[in-house]
Amino acid sequence: MIINNLMIKLKEHSPESIAASLIHPVHVEVSAYIAGVLESAASFCYET
Repeated sequence: MIINNLMIKLKEHSPESIAASLIHPVHVEVSAYIAGVLESAASFCYET
């Protein structure tokens, strides 16, 4: 299967909740898989 574009939107309410989500076991597992099949990536953070 080839995925040309993938967007993951994460809405967190504090820097602490972002930090907690980044070390969650499911996030770590999915991130490892995506890193293995990814050609390039970009990310951004913003506050509203």
